[in-house]
Amino acid sequence: MKCPACEKLMDQFCTNTIVFESCTSGCGGIWFDRKEIEHFDEPHEELNQQILSLAANPHPKKRDLKKLLDCPVCQSQQLYRQFFDSKNEVEIDLCWGCGGIWFELGELVQIRKQFTTFADRQKAVNEYVTTVLNSTTEKITAETTARVAEFNEDYKNVFTSFISSFKDILMIK
Repeated sequence: MKCPACEKLMDQFCTNTIVFESCTSGCGGIWFDRKEIEHFDEPHEELNQQILSLAANPHPKKRDLKKLLDCPVCQSQQLYRQFFDSKNEVEIDLCWGCGGIWFELGELVQIRKQFTTFADRQKAVNEYVTTVLNSTTEKITAETTARVAEFNEDYKNVFTSFISSFKDILMIK
């Protein structure tokens, strides 16, 4: 399989009966097929030591992150940059077609350092979702309250004018 970042041939590794690819002779990125990352995203989960030492390189060669990569599996599908974590600290490249994930050099190590267990990661996600929902609810409530007040004020004036005109009509007769 060709590396999506530097186009060199990637090496295959097998850990925990999962086969994944890494660009050990090039940029140092790692490719996981759909859901394979779930076996390697926590620090206690076994990952090939060669990959961890490569992924821990403090001076990775950076690519232009604005340039979308092509999926090494789908080939015609592009990978999209998005945050992997609820902390919005680690961006990864995800294929929306096959669900594969491309990790730039060092991103996997960052992810493994964030949470000790899946339960910790899930708790952080739940807290993040709750925060976003509460913030959105507050914003919508404030906007709705302002619109209702504006509506009431506009129609209060219209109603007052109508009643006033109606009184005038009744007094003429």
